[in-house]
Amino acid sequence: SKATVSVLYCSNMAVSLTYKKLAIDAAVATTISAAFLFLWWCWHVGSYVACLSMGCILLVSPKWLPGLVVKMRMKLLTRINDGKAHSGQGIEIPSPEVPVTEFKQVYKSKATRGRSEGAALSDLFWYFLSPGPEVHQEQIEDGPKYAAINKLSKQLLNVSQERTTELITKCLTEHLDKTVPETGAVFTHLRDYYMPVFARFYHEVVFGDEGSESDIADITAFATNVIETLKWSSLRDMPLRLKVTEYATRMIKEGRLQAEIPDDLTLEEVALAVQGAFLNTAVVQSSEAMAHATLVMASHRDVANKLAQCKSTDHYVSHFINEVFRLYPLFGIAHRILQDEVPLSDGRVLPKGSVVCFNYPAFHGEGYEDAQAFRPERWETSKVSESNHLPYGMPGNRPCPAQRLSMLYQSVMCPIVARIVHPYSVVEHTRSLPGKGFCMLHRNTPRAEVTGAQLHIALASMKLYDYCDCVVRSLRQFLCAPVIVSEAMELRLCDRFFKGGGAMLPADQVFN
Repeated sequence: SKATVSVLYCSNMAVSLTYKKLAIDAAVATTISAAFLFLWWCWHVGSYVACLSMGCILLVSPKWLPGLVVKMRMKLLTRINDGKAHSGQGIEIPSPEVPVTEFKQVYKSKATRGRSEGAALSDLFWYFLSPGPEVHQEQIEDGPKYAAINKLSKQLLNVSQERTTELITKCLTEHLDKTVPETGAVFTHLRDYYMPVFARFYHEVVFGDEGSESDIADITAFATNVIETLKWSSLRDMPLRLKVTEYATRMIKEGRLQAEIPDDLTLEEVALAVQGAFLNTAVVQSSEAMAHATLVMASHRDVANKLAQCKSTDHYVSHFINEVFRLYPLFGIAHRILQDEVPLSDGRVLPKGSVVCFNYPAFHGEGYEDAQAFRPERWETSKVSESNHLPYGMPGNRPCPAQRLSMLYQSVMCPIVARIVHPYSVVEHTRSLPGKGFCMLHRNTPRAEVTGAQLHIALASMKLYDYCDCVVRSLRQFLCAPVIVSEAMELRLCDRFFKGGGAMLPADQVFN
């Protein structure tokens, strides 16, 4: 029995190196099957101690597996910059070596503007963001190309408050009406639930109309594949990604882009820049932000009830959003390459070429009274500019250009969600949203309310589902991680781009 299990598991691991998603699914299924086969074998040969030990490990795995995966990712993102010829040395801030008090000082330095060149970590991020990472606004270096892409983004983001409010209200309320029944409840993963809303919203911002259902479905699937790959839960689906590239190219050729195309950008560069910044990053990060906000409403009914009484312009709404971003920042780690030495307050110097990894969750968790508690009221007396709070990046060092638009549509959406639906969730709420925010939604009306035995059964079912999903998801991440890192290090997209003189990479990433 042990030999059979070993052969099955090893064969699936070998197949997984073909980089096919099906292979990863098979490897996960085989791993779980192997565990139960091992339990069965132990029981029948009388190894009760081994059987009970294995059962206990499986039983408590949701308590430690997700945390282990997050720690592994954080260590990799820092240590992948090994200080060798192709990469500067990784330095995490805050850390025992560089305290939290240095975070802003280092981040706002003019030397801390390197985005990609000189960091092995960039090869991994470029792999995640493909196709077109070389023109992605988060990854491109300062220069004429960045200036042109930034100008294009600002044109597209120049949407009036009235238009933004009207558009996001329409997208959200129609989605809620379509998906949440008048009676009963719907179970959903919140990050995935909000994806179509923002895919439709940004399609209209970029191309001037809401798009067909099939086009929105493709954009949603593309954005989902990017974030799932970034979280090591899935492998890249390049045919799907290239399909969205072709769609964006066609729309621009037809004159649908809601901005003037800068003269020094090619059609390919514009299509890839729009796809990366708007149809991917904007959709993903906006969906995650609203997933966090909704999970907070589920766990803090007093906050949700207060939000439901608010207008989008009320101070409490902005305090709520600030507190959501403080506890659940959208960035885990952002890396920058030092283009010159940066002095620290104690006289030490961070050397030129170092890859500084800014740990946002650690930074946001310092300098607050009762830092782990969700308290929107703290922002009545605290100023964002004077706090450890940088949800959109460092002002003066290329912060997120969509900050104004993002804060605006979230201030519109949060009160609407609080008024229309009542969310329930039993998942542990963490920044990385490992389970994508599993939640139950029902209409916030007496007729639709789920109470009594029905509610207890629903919550118990959710707990069981999340428990099993945690084990499967963690196994998928452990299996996907080596494949993703191996292929990213083999392709070395960032290194290849700069060594090639800055010529555009082939979108399909097939190299001679």
